[in-house]
Amino acid sequence: MDFDELLDGVRAQELDRMVSVMIELTDEQRRALAPQMAAFARTYVGGGWSDSRSLQKNPAAAVAAAIVGTLPASKLPAVLRRLWVSIAYGSGSRALADHLVRILQARGLTGNPKLADELARRVRDSDLSSARWFFELARQMLLRSTQAPQVHPAFVRVWITWAEQIDEDVRARPDWAGLAFSSWETRGTGARLSEPGVRSTLLQLSADGLIPRTELLEACVGALQATDRKLDLRGLVDFHEELAPSLDEIRAGHYVSLLAGAPAFVAMVAQQHLQALDAAGRLQVAELAQASEAVLVRPDKGLFRAQLGWLRAALKRNPGGREPLARAVAVGFGHPDPALQKSALELLAPYVKELPGPLLSELSSAAAGLAPDLHGRAAGLFGAEVPTEELGDPELPLAQPAAPLELLDTPEEAAEVLAVFYQSYEYWMQVDPQQIERMLEALVRWSWSDPEHLHRALAPLFGQLRWLQGEPPPRHYQQGSPGEYINVSTLEAINLCLRSAQSCAERPSEQRHRQELDPEHLPYPSGRMAGLRPGAVLNRRIWEVASGIRWAPVPVLLATPSTVDGVIEGEELRRRLLLVESAGCRPWLHDLIQAWLRVCPAERDGLLEDVRRVAGPENAEHLVGLSEVRAEVRLEGWTQTQAQRDGFGPITQEVLGTRLVGSITPDSDTLEPWNQLWHLPAPDGGRPGWSKSPWLSMWPSLLPFEPDITAAHLSREDLEAHRGAGEVVRLHAEAPGPAGAMSLLLYCYGLNLPEAGDRAATAEGLIALIGRGDLDAGQFGALLGHLITRSDLKLNRVVETLQTVGQAGAWSALRPILVEALARCLPTGAQVPPARLADLVALAVEAVHRGGSWEVGEQTDLASRLNHLAIRKSASRLRTEARRLQAALAPVAVGD
Repeated sequence: MDFDELLDGVRAQELDRMVSVMIELTDEQRRALAPQMAAFARTYVGGGWSDSRSLQKNPAAAVAAAIVGTLPASKLPAVLRRLWVSIAYGSGSRALADHLVRILQARGLTGNPKLADELARRVRDSDLSSARWFFELARQMLLRSTQAPQVHPAFVRVWITWAEQIDEDVRARPDWAGLAFSSWETRGTGARLSEPGVRSTLLQLSADGLIPRTELLEACVGALQATDRKLDLRGLVDFHEELAPSLDEIRAGHYVSLLAGAPAFVAMVAQQHLQALDAAGRLQVAELAQASEAVLVRPDKGLFRAQLGWLRAALKRNPGGREPLARAVAVGFGHPDPALQKSALELLAPYVKELPGPLLSELSSAAAGLAPDLHGRAAGLFGAEVPTEELGDPELPLAQPAAPLELLDTPEEAAEVLAVFYQSYEYWMQVDPQQIERMLEALVRWSWSDPEHLHRALAPLFGQLRWLQGEPPPRHYQQGSPGEYINVSTLEAINLCLRSAQSCAERPSEQRHRQELDPEHLPYPSGRMAGLRPGAVLNRRIWEVASGIRWAPVPVLLATPSTVDGVIEGEELRRRLLLVESAGCRPWLHDLIQAWLRVCPAERDGLLEDVRRVAGPENAEHLVGLSEVRAEVRLEGWTQTQAQRDGFGPITQEVLGTRLVGSITPDSDTLEPWNQLWHLPAPDGGRPGWSKSPWLSMWPSLLPFEPDITAAHLSREDLEAHRGAGEVVRLHAEAPGPAGAMSLLLYCYGLNLPEAGDRAATAEGLIALIGRGDLDAGQFGALLGHLITRSDLKLNRVVETLQTVGQAGAWSALRPILVEALARCLPTGAQVPPARLADLVALAVEAVHRGGSWEVGEQTDLASRLNHLAIRKSASRLRTEARRLQAALAPVAVGD
């Protein structure tokens, strides 16, 4: 049989005939056909033919038979895995697998454990949603193998989905019982137990003696210990509860480990089984103490309360075991909730007279972790002064001047930084502003002074990243109308800067410093574009660098910051202007504008004469116009009715939020696109996500001395959608200048970022603001309370971040923030309090006890709201924390 005849059989789509032919082939014929069949399979798998749903009239099924009949066993799994066979679901896939197994049997390969294992290894989760013929082939080969199957996660995830299949295979091969539970520790397999049919099948197999119940239970508990996915855990918990382990089957050590490390809903199941074991008198006191310590060290409140209830009964029942149990209760003194700390403390009150002196000393030392207002009660119980940490504000680090921006010394160092930038660039992460500025400065400087050296240094980078290779920017960008816009990303503009730098070495030296850069030749519209954002400014400036390096080099980039916060000292800008003048060049206009905006406004007048002389009167007038532009910003609450649609029809709901209202005074005709920085978003009441850009981190240095303008644009971004948004907030806070209303709004959003690292960066920014005295704590607290009232913020995130600020040494600055926030967000009358508001009140209690005092005059509105909460009849944690705050404020005298 030659290959053409084989191909005719494939095209005829006669699977039965193809199987018969493959079975009758000799080994010599297979070896002769294998090379051509391998080449055909590569082409077929890549392109494929139109498949029908019928098994017999399916060319892909015939191709599969030809592959199995000719190719060596080592190549079969990889080739078959890439072959898509579209056939009827279920019986069709099993029938095709039967045909292929017949061919493999004729070749003597059905007993090959290596081939069977490799087929199972290549099963993918996608077989769940496909015709799963490849899974069926692997399954049938494993069933015919003499060895017990190894656990391959994807194969088991597909296999354990069908209850009938589990029952059939385990009854045929009892050694397959291990697959039913030995893979549950693998992510994704425990979720299959959410199917009631799978659970009932496993239980029936256990009842029939095919799966030992003890091994099944141990495997389930072991998987609960090793798995962290809630989807897996819920299926495992359901199966564990259906197993209903008896008291004889419960091993206390395994369940104690679940108390320590498993999620709360799993630990609660373990807690209940251990409590049943203790109620039957089969749990030792040491094991109970160990379980209690494992629970009380956790922050979960439900588990904590349940454990205290269990310990209350155990302390009454076991007079001789109270010492280890008392030590276990003392672990609860460190819980973050003061109300639960108090519950743990009061649990020991009836038994302190029976405890020995050394143990009381231990408990007194442990009481140092209690809230300060519980220290007196602890001292009264344990008969000794509770050692307390020294309260009061730790010393807040003094605000330090911004560090100078370190420039790149050699072209090789510049090439290395560029390589790091391209290797680490991710479109969802924020770029490093200092890195970008240093790269641009180095390209401009070395393109002027030593382009050949720069060319040699960049050559390896261009060799490694071949997509960087291309043409530098042309002399004239615009094609067509003067207002035509070329939409190229900022990253592509940086790539053009590199190409320009490379091309400089190829130009004769007499042509390098001849032409002046014409701004009209840059790819930007002369007319105003609707919806323009600060990103256009950065893009515009980098386009100018790319063009300037190629067509009108200058010895120095004027806009490179002197310090890491984006500021340029006035004398440094004068030095750079003189350097450009002595070289006989004209400054690039947009580079000059950015440099001007980075100079302190108080120093600009002294530089204006130098600008007129070096850049010309017309460019100097552009700078004067920019200096006169101002923007006024204010925040307003708003209520908007939104129409939505669910499964039952349209519904409407009122949405509360905060909008910004801005205006420019005066409306100066400044140069595009810079005037767009003062065109604040329209007061539409929303914060739409404009684009997920990695360049948000560059915006704080655009206008370092007008942070509210930059904050107005950043606040309109959907910060939660941006990875690394906390760094943007930190950079904004570290820029010079006091924080106005929009800056404070940005910091409020920073407190609410979902990632803990981003919130930590926001805390660093607030600490920097407090350190240099630029944060209006009262205004910030008022805005924070306003947003909390409208449920715009998640209080668990806010409280955690503010506590970090306080622990850094800023408790005195944190107190007025909390006063103003609580004075606005504590409920009055029948208002429903925001979720977790008690955590914010507890933070205020901690702030009171951290030294210093508040004046009563500042607390008038806060005191009335606390009184309203304290007299409520219904018990709640919010009422408890309000009373604690009242008690903490009571000793404060007028004028303190």
